[in-house]
Amino acid sequence: MKRRPVGVTIIALIYFSAAAVNIGLLLAWLFARGTLLSFVESVTPSASLGPALLEELPGIVTAYFAVMTAFCCGVGWSLWKLHRWAWFVTCAFVILAFALDTGLFVQMLPHLSVFLVTVGILRFGLRIWILVYMSRRNTREGFGLVRRHATAA
Repeated sequence: MKRRPVGVTIIALIYFSAAAVNIGLLLAWLFARGTLLSFVESVTPSASLGPALLEELPGIVTAYFAVMTAFCCGVGWSLWKLHRWAWFVTCAFVILAFALDTGLFVQMLPHLSVFLVTVGILRFGLRIWILVYMSRRNTREGFGLVRRHATAA
């Protein structure tokens, strides 16, 4: 049985935590939509269009939270079990999220509080750490992505 690297355990737990947050957001969306929209407006006052759009697309928002919950649970479990595909999905998702968040972060930067800027920078740091950690040889080895040379007879 392969031994799971400690960092992979941490990343899997991050995915499980993200699933729990998405479940919480889904429940808030379904049962306390007004409060959730008020919170979004209070956190980023310049994003007043966002809550208005969210109210117009309730099915899409519900589907998004449900899909992200399933995605985070699935990837978290697969990382936990060291499934090879989870390595690829994790790296691709981190790169995609980094690229999308960079554009959004730069655009919203003038409107964000110091706290939100700090949280954003920490998120970027976490994503960089995940990508660097997943690229390490012993991590890739845990997923069976490193070829071992045949020993001479």
